[in-house]
Amino acid sequence: MTIGDKIEKLIKNIGLPLSITTKLNKKIAVNFDLGVQDIEQLINKNILDINPDVLSNLKKYNFDLIKDVNNDLAQKLRSTLERSIIEGKSKRESIKQIKKIFDTSDARARSIAVTETHRAFGIGQLEAAKKSPIKLKKYILAVNDSRTSPLCKRLSSKYNKDNTIPINAKFKDKTIGESWLSNPYHTNCRSKVIYIPADINE
Repeated sequence: MTIGDKIEKLIKNIGLPLSITTKLNKKIAVNFDLGVQDIEQLINKNILDINPDVLSNLKKYNFDLIKDVNNDLAQKLRSTLERSIIEGKSKRESIKQIKKIFDTSDARARSIAVTETHRAFGIGQLEAAKKSPIKLKKYILAVNDSRTSPLCKRLSSKYNKDNTIPINAKFKDKTIGESWLSNPYHTNCRSKVIYIPADINE
């Protein structure tokens, strides 16, 4: 077996554990249900006919993101190990480089987990709001502290309790040219969409 073969064998056995995806899928399902319940409490009515494909698509999207993290991790490890062999780096130097790669990948996976559970809640709210027998409207509530992004500050300033939009309308930001039906608006976003009954005369 060549050194290249050994590297490939090692790479195949390394990756972020499947348990991350499994746990995240459970959290996504729970947060989706919590989003639905949020609207049910608002209108004081159970909503039973949510499209199951929506949750399936959320889980698939999450799986693809984690898969991308694993592929990226494998590629970086392969390159680092090959470079270490070619440059004759010490075992200590190689381990230090590998640890840095794992730390970066782990941080990225955690960031995905936070963002995707938030997305599941937001999509649960939106899907339930669409099925609501009561007409609803929405706005954005941002967490205002030193960690709040400029994007969320702009969105929550534009779309507030005094400037709501219909549930099927998109929140738009001209600065970056993007639009969204629901949160999150960026990685690690903490902003939330608030739904309220629309006025009778609207």
